[in-house]
Amino acid sequence: TGTTGTTGTTGTTGTTGTTGTTSTGTPLEFTADCEPSSSNTLRAKCSIFGGSEHLFLLTITPTDGEHTMLSFILRGEVLDWTAWGLIADTEYEWTINPLAEPTNIRFGTFTTDVLADDFDFVMDTEGAHTYDYIATAFGCDNQSYLVVLDAEHRVRWYEDFGAFTGGIAGGGTRRFNGFRATDSGMSAIIHRSWAGEVRWNGELVWGVPAEFERPFHHDLFIEDDTAYVLFGEEASDSPFMGNTVVTDGVQLIDRSTGEFIGTVRMDDSLRISELGSGFNIPAYWFMPFGFTASDFLHTNSVHVRNDKLIMSSLAMSSVIAVDVDPTSAGFGDLLWTLAGWDTSPLAPSDLIDPSGALAFEQQHHAQWVDDNHITLWDNLSGTNSRAIRIEIDETTEQAVLEKSWDVSKLCRGQGSAFLMEDDNMLATCAQEYLIYEIDGEGDEAAVTQMSCPAGGTASDFFLYRVEPVNLFP
Repeated sequence: TGTTGTTGTTGTTGTTGTTGTTSTGTPLEFTADCEPSSSNTLRAKCSIFGGSEHLFLLTITPTDGEHTMLSFILRGEVLDWTAWGLIADTEYEWTINPLAEPTNIRFGTFTTDVLADDFDFVMDTEGAHTYDYIATAFGCDNQSYLVVLDAEHRVRWYEDFGAFTGGIAGGGTRRFNGFRATDSGMSAIIHRSWAGEVRWNGELVWGVPAEFERPFHHDLFIEDDTAYVLFGEEASDSPFMGNTVVTDGVQLIDRSTGEFIGTVRMDDSLRISELGSGFNIPAYWFMPFGFTASDFLHTNSVHVRNDKLIMSSLAMSSVIAVDVDPTSAGFGDLLWTLAGWDTSPLAPSDLIDPSGALAFEQQHHAQWVDDNHITLWDNLSGTNSRAIRIEIDETTEQAVLEKSWDVSKLCRGQGSAFLMEDDNMLATCAQEYLIYEIDGEGDEAAVTQMSCPAGGTASDFFLYRVEPVNLFP
């Protein structure tokens, strides 16, 4: 029979409940405790004293309902170890035991607090989504947060990055300019001024400020030990026709140190004075380049596979591939271009579809599926927007439309397309705040409308991206 602990006190992050012990035989001597985190409503802090050479199992289970138990493996003595993925306003029972002694248990309860009104999202769904967790940037009325929602569309994780960016110019606004899931958490660009990565438990992995004349924008990507962060800078042939010209580049950052290890500049390969201008978004670069600055490429995504980076250029309606192997003699060289629209300054491109069936315009979110396929979100080439998969054959210099997943709206700006299991596609119609899941047959399996309560206002301009994530790797 366990011993009953003391009832905790109520705070801004919830209530600490009872603690106790239960064991048989000659157990390992240790004490343990779990309580709500003081800094994040959906996290808990757990400590173990004693048993420094042992592995421990931590379980956290809602006391009511049929919700899934969370379990974590802890190594030896720990102080304020962070558990994540909790549900707001929920009583939990926690247990901690040595992995080799399943009956030598310390246990207790605590209650998480309610979330702030900023998280009072409205999610109206028709059909059934197949994802377990999705990440996006959203908020109502005040601040936007990077959030992870479960299959029932409850907030299970959030981070505002304010603790990491408060000293960075513009960082306090916490405006997300890009984000990506990593192997252990989320990475983000904040207000063009800062880029970094945080683990699911809230620990900062790396974070770097942008140079004023080279602001980060739109996207970043993590592969192995390297982060690839998109930035803008004034072009070498600026001014052109009387206007400042802004082009793009990619900074390579060592994830373990936060140090810059290489820079790719598109200015070395593509110039407005040689190609002419594509589609320009007026005043996009008013800070810091001025209201009349020409946005030459308007790159909106980057993705890397085996040292080949592809970027989606909205202004060119093109996908551009670049060598990003820092050890290669061709580092930074253009590998190929793929124009999706006849009027693109890059048409005819290096890769072509001999059938002429492939088309995309002002697209977003190009990424590798494997060595020979990419997907992207085709915003404007047809009556409605669609996600498409393209087969890439660099040897024959061909790019062939392999499959499309159409949605029932024309989505003019931003958006994303993530290929899921069973050939399902998760697509985001950004300006309409719609999340589509299209099945392998091309049918709309589920559609979710994301909004704020009546009278509320979304903190972000659009639903920039919705990404399936693994919250418990």
